[in-house]
Parts: sequence; structure tokens; C-alpha cells
Amino acid sequence: MPESRVLVFVGPLLITAAVLQLLMAAKTHSRIGGVLGHTALPEDISINAREYSQHIQGSPKPVRQNSSYPKEPFISGTVPSGFLWGTSTAAYQVEGGWNTGGKGESIWDHWAHQPGRTPLGDTACDSYHKTKYGGWTNASMVDYFNDYATLCFQKFGDRVKRWATFNEPWSFIVPGYGLGVSPPQMLFGMKRRQYEVAHVVIKAHARAWHTYNDSFRAQQGGEVGIVLGALWGQPRNTSDPRDVQAADNFEQFFLGWFANPIYGNGDYPDAMKQMINGDSVADPRLPVFTEAEKAYVRGSADFVGLNQYSAVLIYASDHTFPLDFISLVMPDLKGVKDTSDPTWPHGASSGFSAHYVVPWNIREQLRYFSEKYSHKVPFYITETGISEKEQFPPNMNDTWRQCFYMLYVDEAIRAIKLDGRDVRGFFAWTLMDNIEWGSGHSVRLGLHYTNFSDPNLTRTPKASAKLYRDIATSGGFPEGAPHTKHTQDWWDWCHTNAPYNNDTEIGAGHYRGPH
Repeated sequence: MPESRVLVFVGPLLITAAVLQLLMAAKTHSRIGGVLGHTALPEDISINAREYSQHIQGSPKPVRQNSSYPKEPFISGTVPSGFLWGTSTAAYQVEGGWNTGGKGESIWDHWAHQPGRTPLGDTACDSYHKTKYGGWTNASMVDYFNDYATLCFQKFGDRVKRWATFNEPWSFIVPGYGLGVSPPQMLFGMKRRQYEVAHVVIKAHARAWHTYNDSFRAQQGGEVGIVLGALWGQPRNTSDPRDVQAADNFEQFFLGWFANPIYGNGDYPDAMKQMINGDSVADPRLPVFTEAEKAYVRGSADFVGLNQYSAVLIYASDHTFPLDFISLVMPDLKGVKDTSDPTWPHGASSGFSAHYVVPWNIREQLRYFSEKYSHKVPFYITETGISEKEQFPPNMNDTWRQCFYMLYVDEAIRAIKLDGRDVRGFFAWTLMDNIEWGSGHSVRLGLHYTNFSDPNLTRTPKASAKLYRDIATSGGFPEGAPHTKHTQDWWDWCHTNAPYNNDTEIGAGHYRGPH
């Protein structure tokens, strides 16, 4: 692989699966701590895109016309030269070899070996042997992480030119230190610990960036950024300033918690400070950056990776019920509720049942980020994908995944061509079916099928692997390409529920879809 096409994650690789697991529980009446949730979408949805745009940014530039699923025209064409295509994986989810080569025990290794649990990650996809590679509450972790990052820069910096310090800090901090549902299952009163951990992580990121900038950039010529989870919060009614403000507050708690210090003014968003600390100056639950720390953190990134899968509808409400995703994981975010739009396609076969197919979330999130934060950097779509439940025999003709990537890649091209966004890469989650954390291999998001019943853990490409390969090798949808024609033929069908429900007989050939 050419060095210009390498993107490496330095920090913990706890992926969007954690967030989607929580979404799943909130949206399907599943239980987390005895809490249920789902709310039907009220009928009073009216959208005024111009008012919404003016309220958010003081500009008449139109954005979403409404929250309903649009059937926009297909855009053919290719991405700029140098655009990166790839797939994403995570060490614990694919490597195995948990106690091989003298490696230390991770928090997930420790958690999975407790009584009553199945340590599926001990083997996972066994990529450790098949490819041969082998406490954030403590402020000292800033130094330890910097030592680790420095070693990585020294050993691999001649080949690796793009580094991401952390992948989705939100999704390992909140479940691990706020909810206590995943390792290390550390809880502290009023969720204080999750904010303390995030404070350490942000400073650790900034320290690693400065180390690279001061000691390695001139010689190696690389870049350092961070990857953030980016669940788009669409105002339910963009004509209602309360919904617009509620959606902005949601974005501040979900994305801005990390984006605002690094890409904004060096500090936490005002909405977070007001809702979490209020007038508590002596003992704030949300830690306070000194002026020197703000200057050190601000601008400490050369790019941003955004993991973008889906969206939620956000509306203003002071009611305690219904209990929803925000109630479960963001109790400090007051006056805000989330729901979904019944017009959004959503597959019955999906393992993450709140994973609606909402490709326009990519353009909306890129717009919001571009307009909200002053530190301008290139974007990488570092994760996106769609799941299905494990089934026997497996269906290798994954029409739902083919449709998903047709629509989402087209949306990325749309962001570049129509909006002028500096998007430089698109990465599919994931290369092969792996261990999706607590769901094991019962939930599958891979372009390749992994046979976990086979001692050799054989991998078999699904139909989506060929489609994605064709898209990546041709840089998108060039005129006259076979996969471009297939996308055009499938376009209307992919905007219905049929491909995602997997309820039609579509045959065994690649690209076989609507009859």
C-alpha cells in the first residue's frame, strides 16, 4: 500500500458499535437498566429550510427541505485525484491473539474473561496470526499516551503519513465511564468521571499532535488528527426555533464535546458548561481548561475523521417521558428529546435496529462542522456501513449493503461537487464480519463474510465487496462504468424499504436487485 494511502489510528479503537448498541436499546424497547424507550413521530412536521439556515448561520443558503427521505437525482462523476478509499477495522474486533507475543491485557480482555462472559475476542477473526502484526482517569495518561504516540511516530512515521490519535472518544468514554455498561465499567456520582476522562483524552490528543508538530513533521511530512462520532441531529421542525436550538445543543453534547476544544475556541461548548456546571464555580463537574490549555488544545489537528452512519430527529421538550437515547446517555442535556422519521428506510434484518438509512446526514454534518468551527481542516468519512443479523445460510448477495454504499458514496460526491467540501477519503465499516463488541458475531457489517464456525475463519466476499471495489478503483461513478449503470438502475429501488428488509427473492448474481 503506498504511503500516501495509509491512515492509522493511534489510540483506543472502540468503534461506533457501542453507540449503535445504545441506540438499538433505546429504539426497540430493549432494556438498559430497566429503561424503555421509543416515541412515535408526531404529525406536526413542517420544514422551512430558509428559516432554519438563517437561524443557524445567518445565511439564506438552503439546507434540508424536510426530514423525510428524499429521492434526489443520482450524481455520476468521480472524486478528486488523491482521494483515499478504504475499509475500517479495529484491533480487538479482528486480531485475536489476546495473550500472544508478550502483549498486555486490555480492558476488553479483562472484561470478557469475567465469569459468565464469552471471550470471543480471544480469537476474533484471528488476523493477528493470519497477517503477523502485532485508567484514563489518571492525568498521567497524557504523558503515557505521548510516550506511546512518540514510539509510533519513530517506528512507522517514514511510511505512515496520516495519524488519528483516538477513534470516537465519546463511544468508549460514555459507556465505560458514564453508563458503566462496557469496560472498564467505572462509575462515579453524577457522571463526573466521564467528563474527567474526556478532559484527559483531549489533552492527550493535543500533546501527541504537538509532539508530532515539533519533532517529526518537518522530517516525515505527515498529519495528525482525531476521529469523532457524528450522529446527525436534524431539527424535527426547522420552523420552530426551539427545535433548532435543541438540535444544536444535541450536536454540542455529542460532537462539540471534543470538536469545540480542538477545532473551535479551545474550550467546551457554552451549552455544556451552562447545563453541567451552571453557577458551580468551586466544584464544577465539567472540568475547566486554563487559558494556557485552551491555547494548547485549540487547532491541534490537521484533519478530522467523521464516523457517519445515521441521524435522529431532535425536538424541544421538558417532559421526562418518553425515555429515549438522550435520556439514557445524555441526562445533562436538558429540554431535548430524540425520535425518528417513519419515512426513513430501515431494514428488518439490521442488527442495529435504530440504524436508519439517511445518506444526507453526511452533507448536513459536513455543513454544520464547516460553519461551526473556525479551524478549517480536510474531512475524511472514516466509517460508515450497515449491518444485518447473523443468518444461516448466509446471504452473500447483500442488496441492502450495496444500496447503502451507492447512496452514501453518492452523498459524499455530492458534498464535494455541490457544496465544495474538502472531503479527502471514504472508509467502509467494515472489511470483514468481526466481533461487534457485546453482540459478538451475531451482528455483521462486513464486505466479506467471516465463517466463525470454520477453524480457518475463512473470508468470502459478499456482493457489496465487488461493488465497493468498483467504486473505489474508479474513484466513484464514472460515466459508462458498469457499476454506474447498476446504480442508476437501482436508484429508485434503493430509496424504498425493499432492499433493507431483504424480503424479495433477488437471486445469487452480483448487482441483482429490483426486477
